[in-house]
Amino acid sequence: MPAVYSHLRHPLLPYLLLALAATALTLWAWGDIALHPGEWLFGVSPDGIKNYYGPLYQVEYGSGFTFEGMWYPYGEHLLYLDAMPLVVWVAQGIAWLTGASLSPRLVGIINAMMLYAVVPGVWALYALLRRYRLPVWYSAVAVLPIAFLSPQYARLTAHYGLALLCVFPLQWLCLEWLLTTRRRVALAFVVAVTSLWLSAFLHAYLLVMGAMFYIGYVGVGLIYRHFYGSLSAQRLWAVAGAVVVALGAFGGFMALTDDAEGRHEAPYGFYAYEAQLENIVLPPYSPTLDVWKAFVRIKDFDGEGQGYIGLVGVVVALLLLVRMGRAFYTHYLQKQQPERALRPGQPFGRHRLNVALLTGLLIVLYSMGIPLQWLPESWVSKLGPLVQFRALGRLIWPFYYIFGVVTAYYAYLWHRSLRLRGATATAWLLLVIVMATWSVEAAVNQRKKYLDILPHREGASFYRESAEYVEKVAAAGYDVTDFQAILPLPYYTLGAEEFYLLRNYAALRHSTMLSYGSGLPITTGYSSRTPWLTARETAQLLAPPLLPKAALDHMDDRPLLLLVAEGDLTEYESNLIARADTLVASLQDFVKVYRLPIAALQAVDSTTLRRYTWMQATPERATAYTTTAAHETLPPLTAELAMPDTLAVHFWQLTQFERAGYSPTHISITDADGSTVHRATLDPTYPTHLAFYQDWIAVTHRVPLPAGQYTISLKPVHAGAVISRAVVEVRGGLE
Repeated sequence: MPAVYSHLRHPLLPYLLLALAATALTLWAWGDIALHPGEWLFGVSPDGIKNYYGPLYQVEYGSGFTFEGMWYPYGEHLLYLDAMPLVVWVAQGIAWLTGASLSPRLVGIINAMMLYAVVPGVWALYALLRRYRLPVWYSAVAVLPIAFLSPQYARLTAHYGLALLCVFPLQWLCLEWLLTTRRRVALAFVVAVTSLWLSAFLHAYLLVMGAMFYIGYVGVGLIYRHFYGSLSAQRLWAVAGAVVVALGAFGGFMALTDDAEGRHEAPYGFYAYEAQLENIVLPPYSPTLDVWKAFVRIKDFDGEGQGYIGLVGVVVALLLLVRMGRAFYTHYLQKQQPERALRPGQPFGRHRLNVALLTGLLIVLYSMGIPLQWLPESWVSKLGPLVQFRALGRLIWPFYYIFGVVTAYYAYLWHRSLRLRGATATAWLLLVIVMATWSVEAAVNQRKKYLDILPHREGASFYRESAEYVEKVAAAGYDVTDFQAILPLPYYTLGAEEFYLLRNYAALRHSTMLSYGSGLPITTGYSSRTPWLTARETAQLLAPPLLPKAALDHMDDRPLLLLVAEGDLTEYESNLIARADTLVASLQDFVKVYRLPIAALQAVDSTTLRRYTWMQATPERATAYTTTAAHETLPPLTAELAMPDTLAVHFWQLTQFERAGYSPTHISITDADGSTVHRATLDPTYPTHLAFYQDWIAVTHRVPLPAGQYTISLKPVHAGAVISRAVVEVRGGLE
């Protein structure tokens, strides 16, 4: 194929024009949001609010690698907060140099980073297309729909580090430079290592994506080289070395800065967030998806695996499959040349692009859980740190960019072939149709996210309400320094794999705003891979005073700010409010603030003793019942009601650290005639009441029943469940 690569008198001019084009298109698609990004909250979900709060709090009050805004009094490593540590450290460095905090502008900075990451993204994609020797004008046009159709735009509303669409194209470009540079090999090696290592401090998944691509490229490249001899083995091993150094540096950093124990080795979700073929070939949004649904029955597919390659990409994929099928038929069936039919294909004549495509296909298989879903679960748990990256579907993104480049390359070959045959008008018409189709879908992708974010012009109110909370507390006669932390109700906790609780979004939103405005930490958290001890002992603050509270040993005598949002409260939460003094009767969304003395958390009175008699008998491993099979029935319990009353069933369940979460337990209650009057499933992984004794969690279930005799059966779902002190209690007179 004749070269189509040409040199420019001003080689930086296309990059300047691309920056202007990408910026102009962003302003056109996003309007005021792109002009004033700080006025909007892109994410108003629990993940979105928390991922603003983390960087804001750390820049304003934190230092180093520990985040002290949540999980008080223990804190957490900054990397587990989705807080984009690299952005935090840069902002803190600027504040140190200038004396002015960037925290009041950080929402706008984060939003602008996400929106305008498309600029370095199109630069990297353009450089890749030029390295594959496509013309300047075509490369500049083709990269725009690739970038603006990116599936990473879906992350604008929750996971901000993952929305930086420039990261993987830059990693790929660094790999290309390391493979092809003639004189700057050492510098290219350092840049490749740096591109991988630094990406971890934007989001750890970005490091995994890059490392998997590099490792896969080396493996595929060595096999490819065996057939074609076109790639330098020395350079491929240099790529492998870059991965080893980057992963080693990151692992060393975490070993030195994270001394927490008890992070779950096999978190939930490794099989729950996989990509599917539909994620690649079908658009994830209306109205395009509605058109497909009118003709094809489409099952729902998980958003974590979004990697739609566009209609043009789907057509190119089909053409490539036809081409490979014809080659197989010709060489294997007709000419009986299986050695040629089974050789790695090289559809483009660009060996490095072929290797990238084959590597991308392997990554797609992994993102679909292949072959992991066919292996025993016990084998998968042995994969070490790789198991921590459970959202496999996200790893489809490298394939999106690879196939975007492949699509652009194939479309140009198609266009050029028609021109060489003399069909110039047809060639240009075809290219216009391809680019128009691609661009329309990219515009729809932008419009979808724009409409999602447009209603949430709440950036200024986040800062304003955070300050108002502090003012209201001051008006009640207190300074925020009179308190040591914030305890939010309805209580939420997310981080440990053993249990999860989020009943009220308002409690999360308002507690983070009060925390940011006051500098006070929160006595719970919303993060990932939180150590079991941290999550358990902070949640234990809600438990009845009969149970020990180890977290108090790390706290001082100052009271807590009890923030109560509107919503249903549990018995334990109502008990805390009863012991607290009202400070602020009403804030935004009917939020109230109380002063809760520390001593109230362990104040035992006669009412408490009467109400929680069953808790005085703490669980014991020696006398506990351990199920040896799934759905094994425990020894039955009996109860008699002389009059209509509430029957309460209590038991302690031991944490199984090899399992993410607890075994659910089926409960059934039958009357004297053997008829089932009540049936339910109790799952301590999603508790309504939080009470722990060491590694045991208390499970309570209440049922109003008429007078009569009853038999209660408990049947844990999984083998190995450990149950202790199962009792039945008639609640009459105990409330």
